[in-house]
Amino acid sequence: MRLQPPTAQRPGGGEFIFVNLAKLLLVSVELVLNIADQFFGAFDEVKGRGPFNFRMAFLENHGEVYQNLLTSLELIESQLKLIKDAPAEVQPLISRTGSLRAELQFVMEAEDENFVFWVERRGRGFFIQATPIEIASILSKTLFDEVETAILTSATLAVSGGRRWRGQRARPTSRRGPGAGP
Repeated sequence: MRLQPPTAQRPGGGEFIFVNLAKLLLVSVELVLNIADQFFGAFDEVKGRGPFNFRMAFLENHGEVYQNLLTSLELIESQLKLIKDAPAEVQPLISRTGSLRAELQFVMEAEDENFVFWVERRGRGFFIQATPIEIASILSKTLFDEVETAILTSATLAVSGGRRWRGQRARPTSRRGPGAGP
């Protein structure tokens, strides 16, 4: 895939091209795309969803391409920061590039026992995830400390393809207590 340098309007009219930085950014983006293909290509044997309990072995076998991916993301972030008088659209690109790098590093290297790490191949998509096991402290900091009232709901309607558990859990075990009736 060949990318084209961006064009913009000068305040006084006429098109111009941010030649040096734009070309450098395009080369860097193409580099990230190529390295990302190599990185995610190393997961070819993954089918469906499963635990990512082979992270350390993966890093031993594919550590160079992983480090290249982190470095190339950092390069793009740095190049974006060099844009003087950047349009408002550039700041979210800087933030997102930094977030991608940090999230990738966490999911690949973190040894946090409060997270479960898993991978999933779905269609043409591939996902590497880190999901917190205990969310009480996260909810406390990010939600309950910030709002006076919160209503929580669950989207879980079935477990292992069945709905039987929902009916069992929804029924009170005793008719005593508030709202239980006579």
